[in-house]
Amino acid sequence: SSAKKEASQARGMLKEVDVREAELIQRQEQETSQRELQIREQKRKIAALEERLTQATQLVSPRSGRVVEVRSSVGRLVAPGTPIFNLELGQDEGQELEVLVYMPPNDGKKIQPGMTIEVAPSTVRPEEYGRMMAEVVSVSEFPATRQALMADLANADLVQRFLDETGGAPLVVHADLLETNDEDGKERYRWTSSSGPPTPVHAGTLCSAQVTVREQRPVELLVPGIKEAVGL
Repeated sequence: SSAKKEASQARGMLKEVDVREAELIQRQEQETSQRELQIREQKRKIAALEERLTQATQLVSPRSGRVVEVRSSVGRLVAPGTPIFNLELGQDEGQELEVLVYMPPNDGKKIQPGMTIEVAPSTVRPEEYGRMMAEVVSVSEFPATRQALMADLANADLVQRFLDETGGAPLVVHADLLETNDEDGKERYRWTSSSGPPTPVHAGTLCSAQVTVREQRPVELLVPGIKEAVGL
């Protein structure tokens, strides 16, 4: 009948409307998802640009420490990779002080790993606080070049001074400072006659050093002299 036919057509139209509605919803969801992806991509690009701007306008060290030398000046243009300052890392960064001793070849050849070095920093009075104790780790087999000294010291005047004092052919002695525990259980550097000065010793401090290369009882030195005197 015509009524059934109209009802059937109406149901068909409803199904078509449902399908179109579903397609519209799906299209809207796809467009929303695409816009969200575009927004996230733009945010990522903005964050990358902000990071580049920060790196180009601010100096941020990835390690904590103390600035011991500024190697540039305000307003000066520098290229990427140019050193701006020297940073002394603290012990909380796992950085321990190391002793570098430059010796003339004749003296340096007498020093062996494991020997004890007494180090007197120029900022400390040894007669009041004693000297820092260190142990020789290595001695260079060949004299260090000017270029090698510059790599360690980064100071042309200091390099020339050590070259002059060692006859132009310094052997490099590497030594580790010895540590001990104070009354509170905190580690500190070992000194010969006290707990050390109230102020810390920083990297780059000039020091004098003395090494015991041989120990001998005085009587052992007298006996050969007596034998020589009496002609034995």
